[in-house]
Amino acid sequence: MPSLKHFIELHFVIFLWGFTAILGKLISIPAVELVALRTFITALALGAIIYKRGTPFWMGRAMALKIIGVGFIIAAHWILFLPLPV
Repeated sequence: MPSLKHFIELHFVIFLWGFTAILGKLISIPAVELVALRTFITALALGAIIYKRGTPFWMGRAMALKIIGVGFIIAAHWILFLPLPV
């Protein structure tokens, strides 16, 4: 059963995702670079949480391939939102 600590961590991650959107409004760079920056900020924060908790990061080859596959789907989703060159 999830504890209060787990809920706090979940809300912190959600806050980070939302905060990167606020940063996106304040930063005037092209869409691709903006998405890369937001992803980098969130990855750093999640990496810090994993490091602080002392959780081993290795997840196995099958799980890593699934996560990479989801990453490609998300990347394609973002690329499809880019305007077409005219």
